Amino acid sequence: WAGLGLEETNFLGRGWKLGGVVVAGEGQQALRLRFFDPAFLSNRMVLGGSLYFNKGREFFPDASGALPDLNYQRFGGIATGGFNLGGFHHLYLDYRLESVMARIPAGVIADIDPDLTWLSSFSFTYERDSRNDTFIPTEGSRVSFGVEVGSRLLGSRYEFSKYVLKLELLLPLVPEHA
Repeated sequence: WAGLGLEETNFLGRGWKLGGVVVAGEGQQALRLRFFDPAFLSNRMVLGGSLYFNKGREFFPDASGALPDLNYQRFGGIATGGFNLGGFHHLYLDYRLESVMARIPAGVIADIDPDLTWLSSFSFTYERDSRNDTFIPTEGSRVSFGVEVGSRLLGSRYEFSKYVLKLELLLPLVPEHA
């Protein structure tokens, strides 16, 4: 497979981030478009979103031990809102809605329904980012903690929770060098 991603971090000179990604491989494709406004209506609010399409395949063993293809398509989006709390602190709330269509070969046991289903979730993320540059930082750190919950109460076929902790630190190999 191969892919290409491009992002403009100051679209129209307004500080908006606009980007896209394309990935393709044998029988698999993925597309993603993203927009993010870090100063929506004020310097304290953020707004963003993304749309994506994935066509892929996974290999699940069947009763005989063979690995037939499980083909699927996912199409959806994520709406993001949040607040800059001052300094380096940010809070984000995301809503994700996507359709999932899977073609499951006979005999394969998978936790995916074989017809059109919906995945719906909310996530909450806290982030502290003190890096002096997001692309090539020379000082600072970034830590974030997020919780995502999918539930039938949100119209989702899939019940789940996901917890993500990320930590990025700058540790120079040679003192006084970037």
